[in-house]
Amino acid sequence: MKRPSTSNEVSFAQPDGPDGPKLYVARVELTLARDDAYPLRNVPLRPDPLGQIADAYRLIDPTQSEYIEFIMDLVPLTRAATRRRRRVSIDKLQRATSGPSKNRIGALLDPSAVDTAGSMVAQMMNPNRAPAARPRNAQQPTSRKPAGIARMDQMREERMLAEALGDPEPHFKFQMFIRARSENKQRPAALIQAVLAALDQFDDHNQLKVVGLRLPLRFLSADSSWRRNLFDRRIDRWRFKQRRNCIVATSEIMGLLKPATLHCVADNVIRTGGMVPAAPRNLIPFDLDDPPRNTFLVGAVKRGQKEQVVGVPLDDTFFTYSPGKTRWGKTESSLARFIYLARDGQCATLFLDPHDDALKKAKPYLAGQADRIIELSTARRHDGAQIQIGWNPFAKANLSDLDAVATQTDLVVNSIAAANGWGNSRAPRTLAIARNSVQALMEISRRLPADTAPTIFQIPTLLNDEDFRRALIPFLSSTQRRFWEDVYPNYSDEAQLPLAGFISRLAGVPRVAALLGSSISNYHARTAIDNGAIILVRLGGNTDIDQLMASLVVYDLKAAVMSRYDIDPDKRRPIHAWFDEVQDYDSAIRGQISDILEQTAKFGMRLHLLNQQPDSLQKKTLKVALTNKSHLFATSVNEESCRLLARNMSSDLAPDVILETPRYNFVSQVTIGGETTKPFRMRGIGLEEAFGPPPAATITQQVQAEIDTNSGHKPIDQTLAELATLDERIFEHLTNTRRRPDNTTPAPTTPRSGRPALRIAGTNEPAPTTAVRPRRRQPTRIEPAQGPKP
Repeated sequence: MKRPSTSNEVSFAQPDGPDGPKLYVARVELTLARDDAYPLRNVPLRPDPLGQIADAYRLIDPTQSEYIEFIMDLVPLTRAATRRRRRVSIDKLQRATSGPSKNRIGALLDPSAVDTAGSMVAQMMNPNRAPAARPRNAQQPTSRKPAGIARMDQMREERMLAEALGDPEPHFKFQMFIRARSENKQRPAALIQAVLAALDQFDDHNQLKVVGLRLPLRFLSADSSWRRNLFDRRIDRWRFKQRRNCIVATSEIMGLLKPATLHCVADNVIRTGGMVPAAPRNLIPFDLDDPPRNTFLVGAVKRGQKEQVVGVPLDDTFFTYSPGKTRWGKTESSLARFIYLARDGQCATLFLDPHDDALKKAKPYLAGQADRIIELSTARRHDGAQIQIGWNPFAKANLSDLDAVATQTDLVVNSIAAANGWGNSRAPRTLAIARNSVQALMEISRRLPADTAPTIFQIPTLLNDEDFRRALIPFLSSTQRRFWEDVYPNYSDEAQLPLAGFISRLAGVPRVAALLGSSISNYHARTAIDNGAIILVRLGGNTDIDQLMASLVVYDLKAAVMSRYDIDPDKRRPIHAWFDEVQDYDSAIRGQISDILEQTAKFGMRLHLLNQQPDSLQKKTLKVALTNKSHLFATSVNEESCRLLARNMSSDLAPDVILETPRYNFVSQVTIGGETTKPFRMRGIGLEEAFGPPPAATITQQVQAEIDTNSGHKPIDQTLAELATLDERIFEHLTNTRRRPDNTTPAPTTPRSGRPALRIAGTNEPAPTTAVRPRRRQPTRIEPAQGPKP
């Protein structure tokens, strides 16, 4: 059907502001073109019929103050009204038909009729019914019956009317309006025509037409000057006016009675994201300016038409998992939770940032807590300062416990193996050499002064310098003496090359060499946790060196937490640790994160994992995380992960709900009073919303200065200079201790034999060397020194 055009006369309206532009308005009312006994097309829902209407809305130009209102009002018919409408339609169609078709249509629409045509049409509607006998006095039709295609069309229409009027589905009276506006005079009519074109998909036996009166020179529609005010009142005041031919069945307008579905591919549709239960009522209100004690921040949830920031009891918070795409808000909302707990001071906190971006934003908001912050970093300083904290796992202060040597050995060796991918039948000889080297240096550290404790950079010296090794052997345990005297000489040089080469790369990065090359360690995880410290771990990327640091942090944290068996359970201060982008090092540390999730809760460990895609984690880690989680904050991930998360949250949750979650929003599931809630929608709270704009640069500098003081940072050059002479100082101390009798002064020693020195980054000269004594085998050189011999 060709639709009438809208009125040539387009009205205008003045916006609220007196200085606003003139807005032109066009109006259209729609009704059925034929008798409402003839149905509209039953439009399938795939593809979504709203897609074409959404395409029409894409033509809107916001710069021209344009909009389109498409309104459909419905009034349901009662059963009695539906039966009455059926009888009226039968009578109307019979009056409109003459000749034999009149009886045939009447019988089709009212099978209870006792005439011949009624029996015949009833037989059409029910083929299994026996045909009725023709009455004797029935008159034969005098007019000629239609034949051929005309007869087929007539029978098809009769059957269609029978099905439409006999269908018991609900029916509605309707009125449909379209109103458009624009600053351009021609645009409102064009926008309405686009919507009318989208409605052509409903045309079938009946169509939607524009209400109006066609005159020779113009068409008087709802936009006529004498009708537009009534039209606007009907829209604005929700008034319903019944017209002829305004009844439709539910199936005819089903595509307009629902929101846009997944099958509506238009990109200008606001997605609901699927059905999700409302947020639970027992969530705790969370005042961002005055946060309640013992409460863990969740986010903002809908309460009617308003948002409310809520939290959950801190006692119910053990492990959380936050998967989601990058830039989707998971790290930002986790930083807000981290800062609230850090400011509260009741627990220790740790945030491991593998890319240094998150903590750069979070650090200024900890201005009042800077005296509690300890910072470990392999990333470049933002202020360019060349200072570094010292963290030495070999330090004497770490070895006071009876089992400390074994614990610290596992810490260092497992971290080195994780960074290099050793283990599981890969590099077994290198791993054996690494374990014995670390254990030997740990045992020696107990016998040395604190400022002469070996570091990880003494491993190449132990491997390559026979004199250094001979000086250590008398002070080692019997197991270690047998290894270095009987086993190690039988290894080929290639067995220790990977280990020595890796240590050499560490020594080539000044900031890393200064961090791990200080004999005195300023960081002790157990002490920091017990004192409620705020631990910031900043890494520079995803290199093997950063994986080593992440592994050291994770292994050290686990060991520190597990060592608190000597503290009464009620007095163990909890530590909340956030591991961001955990997939970067989860595969390297093989099962340690899952072990933390399973074993450390009773020792006060609270772990919060963040990563982009759940399927990038190890299967064991993901399984344990989903099994032991207290809270789950999920935003958009890939389709496979959406199915996994939805199935884990609730059997009724559709994966599309998570897949279509917008930025900074989450599908969450929390634990309250030991009971897991149903999933609900939540908006994350960012740093600026929680704490205001970022502090001034001067505040950031003051915070960093306090962190440097509290962490015991010292110049990198000073640490590297001390490390360059550490081999000689260890050798001299062990030699003097072995030669002098008790209660005597140390005897002077002669210089030890020469060796290939490990060149430390930032120094120009290697450690001093002397003439080389005969050796049992030629050691492998690691960046041999090129400077002159003293």
